[in-house]
Amino acid sequence: MKSQWLTILICGLLLALTQTGWARKWTDNTGKFSVEAELVEVKDDKVVLKRTSGTVITLPVARLSKTDRRYLQTLAQEPTNEPLGRPPEVAPEVIAAWKKARAVIFDAIAKDIEKSVLRLDYPKSTADDLVQLVRDWNCELWKQNLARARAGSASSSAAEVARVEEITIRALYERIERKIAPGPDFSRKNYFHLSEVVRDRRAHCLGYSQVFYILGKTIGLRVRAIYVLELVSGENPPGIGHVACLVSRSDGQVVIVDLAQRYVSRPFVFKEGFVEAGNYWQLKQQDNPLRVHPRIGLLDESGLLACIYSSLAAVNTNAGHPDQAISDFTKAIELNPKDAIAFNNRGVAHDSLGQHEQAISDYNKAIELNPKYADAFYNRGIAHRNLGQHEQAISDYNKAIELSPKDAIAFIGRGVTAATLGKTDAAKRDLQKALALNTALRPQIQRISDQFKLGL
Repeated sequence: MKSQWLTILICGLLLALTQTGWARKWTDNTGKFSVEAELVEVKDDKVVLKRTSGTVITLPVARLSKTDRRYLQTLAQEPTNEPLGRPPEVAPEVIAAWKKARAVIFDAIAKDIEKSVLRLDYPKSTADDLVQLVRDWNCELWKQNLARARAGSASSSAAEVARVEEITIRALYERIERKIAPGPDFSRKNYFHLSEVVRDRRAHCLGYSQVFYILGKTIGLRVRAIYVLELVSGENPPGIGHVACLVSRSDGQVVIVDLAQRYVSRPFVFKEGFVEAGNYWQLKQQDNPLRVHPRIGLLDESGLLACIYSSLAAVNTNAGHPDQAISDFTKAIELNPKDAIAFNNRGVAHDSLGQHEQAISDYNKAIELNPKYADAFYNRGIAHRNLGQHEQAISDYNKAIELSPKDAIAFIGRGVTAATLGKTDAAKRDLQKALALNTALRPQIQRISDQFKLGL
């Protein structure tokens, strides 16, 4: 009889893993009222409980008994290898069975993590390191939460399943945010590379997005990477893209998760918020009531891998290895032929080798894919100038300035080309405008003035 009871209790414990807490008795601070319920979450000094009937209730934490408040404090502590939320009266053999069950679930998660990491062309050692990093992150609980919610979808509304998904998204976001710090500027460390992210616990946007993407898919979230062409705040550095994640929920809504910018958007229906514009998606309302990135591209896993190769190519460009950079950019383009930034950056590498015609071909493709790509127009202007095609260069600089009127470097490019053509007044106006936009460029502008005897 004892073994039968143990089997039943183990099954109950496995089901308990699928919620944030146990189904337990909760009592108020007067001792007069109690309820049998599972813990869903604690937020803003309130506790959300789910009755065994499925009804969800919310209570102020201050109204709970001292025992219940102490129980919440133990759950808030950093995870350990001990079962979470375990009532003190559970027998040791049951605890051992529970720990074994958790280990089985995590082993399956570890195998899925390894498969995802290998598909992104990282070595197995990187997968092993990521598994070790997340071993105490409660991934098995999140996975079972989602599985149980969706398995009961016949009796649960889409909104109820989406609520579990929302809690899981937030939990994963907050754990990554707490465990992996923002990386320094791009010139100092390659924190897009998953091996370095896991080793140093620091990340740039691509590093964060890979971690969220891999773990999110592993635990059962419907997540994909997105390429951000226009940030909700600030600007991308020249030649550098921005990557975040998009998660689809069971209620037909999505959320954008951007750990580098430290936000999770509120839920919205994607095609009600965005309209397709060529190869990208543009926010419909310019005042951006959703407060999300207003211009994005959707990436499949090949597209995410292309971003990794583009980042490797940028490292080789900065290290003075343009040939290797071209090889990496070519791999990125093969994986994602719609990546305008990869074409633009490969053009820069060609230009640095004096291969100006190849560079112009790449810039043309970048502009075809993204007609609002100011950097590609500017870079094509440089290539035309290098070929002595000054009028075409000025035309490209004009377009770059139209698209990005505060880009001082574009004014310098047009000013130098005008000076080369003997258009002194036009050259002076452009160089003075560049200086007004960025006074740090004064030494460069002075050298240009001296070279062409402009008298600035």
